[in-house]
Amino acid sequence: MGMKKNYELVCILDPQLGEKQLEDEVTKYETFLKGKDAEVAHIDRWGMRKLAYSSVAMKRRQQGYYVLFQFTGESGLLDALHR
Repeated sequence: MGMKKNYELVCILDPQLGEKQLEDEVTKYETFLKGKDAEVAHIDRWGMRKLAYSSVAMKRRQQGYYVLFQFTGESGLLDALHR
């Protein structure tokens, strides 16, 4: 077992999802992290923020719903997050 490190993950979610689906997405990420033996220290919902730039991946949205996850986990967890 490797050494655990502190990490922060900022997710930008589609604001068109609506409040219930946004919470479902936050729960999905939290469950994923815990399933990979991460210890979730804090989840901070920053809410709606204007995007610095838009892209096709963000469906040309001008705003996103930001969520910050602070957690402790092993470095191998990052590979799983990228996928």
